[in-house]
Amino acid sequence: MKDSMRHCIFLLGLFLVACSTPGGRNPMAVYDLGDTLESSATVGLGRIEVATPAWLATSAMQYRLPGQPGRRYVFAESRWAAAPGELLETALRHALGVGNGHCRLLLELDDWIQDFSTGDQSQARLALRARLVDARGALLAWRAFTYAPPAGQDARSGAVAYGQLEKTLATDLRAWITTEAPPDRCRG
Repeated sequence: MKDSMRHCIFLLGLFLVACSTPGGRNPMAVYDLGDTLESSATVGLGRIEVATPAWLATSAMQYRLPGQPGRRYVFAESRWAAAPGELLETALRHALGVGNGHCRLLLELDDWIQDFSTGDQSQARLALRARLVDARGALLAWRAFTYAPPAGQDARSGAVAYGQLEKTLATDLRAWITTEAPPDRCRG
């Protein structure tokens, strides 16, 4: 009798857990970079292109654990609204006022991962290389950008950190382009 009672209680508990969430699991959380900055002034760009390696051409929110530098994990119930390169390209188009110039900004995304140093502390790692080219494709300037601000303990806090990081990157790119872009070759 005791075993059958335990078995019934176990099955009832399993049934209640399965019914507590749709489909027996938590709904997927989908994140973007938040509000995008609207450009106050243009910097002479006609286009922005972001190239990404295959491992970042996915909407999976990736993270790394301490002591495992070569292994990437994926948050099970969280995703980006698009691949990181697409999110970044869209946000930077708005922030930098693309469309009225002759130069192109070519970005190569090298890393975009939430890197945990402990169980509850992480950094939003972003590494990319930027090339500014004129209308003919001639290289005007090149620079690497690397960031690693605090990103909290979960996917949500990581998404917030990347939203802030996009704004920082846009500000840094604006300053760099303004310094490097010859007005006679970039401005429309």
